[in-house]
Amino acid sequence: MLRVGDVELRFEAGAVKTAVPFTNTMLLKAKSLRSKPGVDVQPPAHIEPAKKHQVLFVDDSSAFLETFGELCAVLSNNTWQIYSASSADQALLILQQHPIDLAVLDIGLPLVDGLQLLAIIGRRYPGVKLAVMTGLATESHRTTSMANGAELFIQKPVSAEDFKIVFNLLNELVTWPRPEGFSGTLRQVGLQEVIQMECTGRRSLILEIRN
Repeated sequence: MLRVGDVELRFEAGAVKTAVPFTNTMLLKAKSLRSKPGVDVQPPAHIEPAKKHQVLFVDDSSAFLETFGELCAVLSNNTWQIYSASSADQALLILQQHPIDLAVLDIGLPLVDGLQLLAIIGRRYPGVKLAVMTGLATESHRTTSMANGAELFIQKPVSAEDFKIVFNLLNELVTWPRPEGFSGTLRQVGLQEVIQMECTGRRSLILEIRN
């Protein structure tokens, strides 16, 4: 038991099911104190979850952007700061103004399509993780997307269950830390050039070569 002036708080052993009763109790205590003359106590403010990830969705359908954006906000417990763009120029403007962690692009964009935008973002903003989400999920689009830096190629969801699966994939991607260094396939660059480049930069490293 804890007594502060005329306010008495009693703590009992047992598992707390939800935070709602405690919040209501705090509000009632504050209200009882505020009713006394000379005492000014404000109720605890609602604390929004911290925005951990900046995510950009680019799609020419404003209805899809609104629906999927709201769903991702709910599923992420509002820890995603979501930005939406319906064209390549809007997307590039957002990338200039905000530190985007993940960009999810549709292919069917006006003027500059999603594959061209994918290549532009990959060159200008190499730290941004990239995913392609499209209704035109052909094998050629998949190959081109992965070659231009996309880490995920996803069929656009059409059902509630598909939406949740896609969110889980994107959430896994945006929360996955990038390893230090680089990995991938080197084309038109030989091993001698890589060693010479590292020696010129006076860097020490472990170079692992497969295949």
